[in-house]
Amino acid sequence: MEIMKSAIFLILAVVAAAGCVGQLPSGTGTDQPTGGEIGGESPQTAPDYKEFELRDVSSGELFKLSDFEGKVVVLETFAVWCPLCLEQQRHIEQAEQQLASDDVISVSLDIDPNEDEARVRGHLERNGFGWRFAVAPRELSRALSDAFGANVLNPPSTPVIIIDRNGDSHLLRYGIKSAADIVSEVSKYL
Repeated sequence: MEIMKSAIFLILAVVAAAGCVGQLPSGTGTDQPTGGEIGGESPQTAPDYKEFELRDVSSGELFKLSDFEGKVVVLETFAVWCPLCLEQQRHIEQAEQQLASDDVISVSLDIDPNEDEARVRGHLERNGFGWRFAVAPRELSRALSDAFGANVLNPPSTPVIIIDRNGDSHLLRYGIKSAADIVSEVSKYL
């Protein structure tokens, strides 16, 4: 009887957890709550993910996402091991070429705690990408999850966030976004 109760409890726990990590509806440009509304913290106490210091793995330059206020930022979370992330990055590369604007900044943010700057730099060099790549500190990953939900930390869901000129964030639909999709979304905020 005790084993049966334990099994039922485990099943209920798995079902409850699965309900907490769903995907957003399809459709590009789905705006998501920001500032801790999902993560349980009030907007006043939740750290703003745009205020964390990052290091460009290629140049060593320190920057914050908030440094780009007045520009449109294409922010992608990824992991080096993720083939869907690489496919998404190829679309970001094409979008960058089509946009060719100093008003658009792309940042790819590695959120795998097992990957470091050297590994990300190797990925960048192997693939010839020309935008900023950085490794997210754990606190930044936590802040992203608080702002957008846990799925933003799931690299195969290919999360992309557009930060507009005013610093407002727009989480795009999960799944691969074509270069045309990215250009269309960025163009809304130029």
